Amino acid sequence: MIKKKVIALLLSCAMAFASGVFVFATENHNEDKMEAESTANCVESMDDVVLKKGIEKNTEKILLNAVDEDDVYRELVETKDSFVSGSDNDVEIPLKANDSVMLHQEDSLGNDSSIKMTLPEVIEGKKGVPIGSGTIVYGTNEDKVTVAVQGTEQIKDEIKEVGVRSLIMIKDSTAPKTYTFDFELPKKARLMYGYEWNANEYKNGEIVVVDEDGFLLSTIKAPWARDAKGKDIDTHYEIKDNSLVQIVKFDKQATFPIVADPWYGKSFKIKKFGKVMEKGFTGYPVGQGKYGFCFDKKGGLIGYSRGNGKSVSASISLGAGYGPYSLSVTIGFASQGGSIGAVYPVPKKKGCYKLRITEYHEVQKYKVLRRWKEDGRNGKTIWREYSRNAKVGKYLRMYGKVIKTK
Repeated sequence: MIKKKVIALLLSCAMAFASGVFVFATENHNEDKMEAESTANCVESMDDVVLKKGIEKNTEKILLNAVDEDDVYRELVETKDSFVSGSDNDVEIPLKANDSVMLHQEDSLGNDSSIKMTLPEVIEGKKGVPIGSGTIVYGTNEDKVTVAVQGTEQIKDEIKEVGVRSLIMIKDSTAPKTYTFDFELPKKARLMYGYEWNANEYKNGEIVVVDEDGFLLSTIKAPWARDAKGKDIDTHYEIKDNSLVQIVKFDKQATFPIVADPWYGKSFKIKKFGKVMEKGFTGYPVGQGKYGFCFDKKGGLIGYSRGNGKSVSASISLGAGYGPYSLSVTIGFASQGGSIGAVYPVPKKKGCYKLRITEYHEVQKYKVLRRWKEDGRNGKTIWREYSRNAKVGKYLRMYGKVIKTK
């Protein structure tokens, strides 16, 4: 099977190299770059096939059997830097284990306050390989430890929970028993034992991330570890500065592999308010270069297709006291002819031209509610307004304009 996949990749790459790249019926300044990227992508795809062969065939089954909750967000989008998960792209899983897992969020003023987490040192340098079901695995059969990472998402009782599950697969008794996850937290936020924040609620070894105003930014759920027979293995967390340490107390009598799971994430409620608005987002579709495309005096056409592309930011006012919030919408690749989108005529004057697009979308204001606690170890915990924001929704229409650059 692996040989068939490699042969198929080689054939498709050879066809891509032979066909060349043609985007516009004009002089294209980006052909060499696009051909080089195509070559690199083909080589990388073949590497992934070989790496996937080195992962145990039953890895996915082992992991799914170990996890109680069916909350994995199964769709992954691969970018140049990471695998992106979640309906709002809240989770970024790195291509290599050296980089951080990121849980995106904003603070009460709309500033970035994402929480980053590095994976254990035992898999340092390993490349992440998707094995299905929204799971990325770092390591192969030859490693004593592999780590799988999943983005999770679920809604229960109006509470949305988004997070990152890191599944440590320990394969034999000579593997380490201590696994450290370093956290990069928002300014003035800190890790603390759950019972210190609310002793009535957190009784099973949970860890929380709390900001200076008493808001709960993230929870690290109670630790667990199970062997291949489903037997619970003793495990617990320790905090060392901004690091989470999971200690798994297995012995030679355990049935390997053992799976252990630190999960961290955020929980919040969303309350819509105000009327749905229309908002225009303007930008230059990617792929046009600095000056766009050069035509002779016969003119021509420039097409636009909505698809994977560049995020163009715009601002919207949420009223007194809340300032402007940055919203983004996908401005897709420019393309030629009858693709989804529209085609715009170029003036019959020799020169270089770029296409500028304005898309209109629905925009909805909303409030974000988070857990908040009064002062004191056992103070009252309530859902309190944390921030106000707005979200880009349904695509409505678009307009295009051809701009001469030189």
